[in-house]
Amino acid sequence: MVALLAAPGGGAFSGQCLLALISGKFGATGEDEKHKAFKNLDAEATARTGLFGARIFTLSELRRATDDFASGNLIGQGGFGKVYRATLGGSGGDGAEPAVPGFEVAVKRLGAGSQQGASEFLTEVRLLSRLHHKNLVNLIGYCDEDSNQLILVYEYAPNGTLKDYLRDVVRVKSLSWDRRLRIAITAASGLEYLHNGASPSVIHRDIKTSNILLDYSFNAKVADFGLSKLGKKAAGSTGVGMEEKTDKSHISTRVKGTLGDTLVKGTLGYLDPMYYTKQHLTDKSDVFSFGVVLLELITGRLPIWQEDDSSGLQSSGESLINLVEWDGAVPQVGADPPHSGAHPRLRPPHAEPHEGG
Repeated sequence: MVALLAAPGGGAFSGQCLLALISGKFGATGEDEKHKAFKNLDAEATARTGLFGARIFTLSELRRATDDFASGNLIGQGGFGKVYRATLGGSGGDGAEPAVPGFEVAVKRLGAGSQQGASEFLTEVRLLSRLHHKNLVNLIGYCDEDSNQLILVYEYAPNGTLKDYLRDVVRVKSLSWDRRLRIAITAASGLEYLHNGASPSVIHRDIKTSNILLDYSFNAKVADFGLSKLGKKAAGSTGVGMEEKTDKSHISTRVKGTLGDTLVKGTLGYLDPMYYTKQHLTDKSDVFSFGVVLLELITGRLPIWQEDDSSGLQSSGESLINLVEWDGAVPQVGADPPHSGAHPRLRPPHAEPHEGG
């Protein structure tokens, strides 16, 4: 199955079949109930409703919730800005009334020089306000008081991102094969909902390990919809003339043609070759990216790494290897044990007990 996903030509279709099969194991499609902890919010305190029905937070609220964006609450950062852990909806009690526990959220603060601009911000608010599924991250609200400081508020994922686990030499040891299978199945469930359960369907365009969040039970939640597009509106161009712009991980290619300028966006190593070369965006582009994620789960390697790095964890250098094209990604037929194609750090020393649930 991994070989089918990795194939540059037919892999997207085969991967789409696999996506439907493994997501079906969890009965994936359909809307999920809102998290019970949301009830702790005092709706009267901030009863403003903004874009697409999403809740508006004031900047002062979020400053209080994050201790003025204290470094001690920082849980992630990248080209988009910084993410902070925060608590909303609680009260300390006054003796007569018991304390009301708040619930944790993740506050993504987009910096002035963020790769995620106003258009991506609006896209994320628009899409996540209408998409509700247990394997998609929930958007709680946003703040746009300061145009140079756009903020998104999400449900909190206590186990961070899949990338965090795969790149940490200590934490990766806790990713048993059953847990990795659970992550693959639940991530596929969220993606399958976007493609077949949502109406209209949604193409994510940036499926990767850093956009897959993990809850307490290692169930995956697909996140970061800033680059997403509604389905059945595939980007395409038959023209010529290509101007390429790249940054640390994202690629933006402008194609000039008779149909106007079209931007191809995604992340290097995960980008579907057919989408990049033909500028034709479909849900199969997401499935290709998801196939790369599955290979990372199995091998523990980066999607692109330096050729002379045996660990597969160094992404810089003159001679690079693409994980999709790496022969070692697919175990040889009859290999013993069956997981011998996995990276040594992910290879269990002995048979692991099956995790229930």
